[in-house]
Amino acid sequence: MKLLLASLCFLVAAFSARGQSLQNSSFEEQGDGPDLAAHWNRWGQWINRETDWSPTHSGKCLIGYHHWQIEDGANSGIWQEVTGAKPGQRFRFTVFVWVDKAGAPAREIELRLEATHGDHQLTIQSTTFSTKDIPTGQWYPISVTGTTPENHVRVLVVVSPSSTAPREGAVKFDDAALEVVAVDKK
Repeated sequence: MKLLLASLCFLVAAFSARGQSLQNSSFEEQGDGPDLAAHWNRWGQWINRETDWSPTHSGKCLIGYHHWQIEDGANSGIWQEVTGAKPGQRFRFTVFVWVDKAGAPAREIELRLEATHGDHQLTIQSTTFSTKDIPTGQWYPISVTGTTPENHVRVLVVVSPSSTAPREGAVKFDDAALEVVAVDKK
């Protein structure tokens, strides 16, 4: 029993020492309202924590982008700041995405890694995915990898609507993950 407890304490300490993990990565925990995911920030229209949509990738909740509700051309998104990184640390941010089969789906999804430098945001790396290149009607992982110059990293999911109406379908996000890929040696 003592050996098991010591092993468990070691694993918890090792995980905590890494210091870079997303909070509420499956969006299960409610934020200030039922449509907000705890520890995540959002902007734009109709990107909400959903408790009744299915299928989820895991758990009971996901982030849903209501593309059919969007009336203007502005993007929407979610983000989370992660502290405890080391300058030169390389990260991979992954999220599972579901694009509805629709005649006029959302145009694109961008995954972005950022850092705050002084009083402005610095893009570390950005990858944009056309929804036409993502298999529809199934969960599919997308990711971006980059090296932070600071002691933190911000992860962002940005969704842009189609440029023409009528807009149809939804985009779902679940099971986000941030992992250390390697540390650059200097």
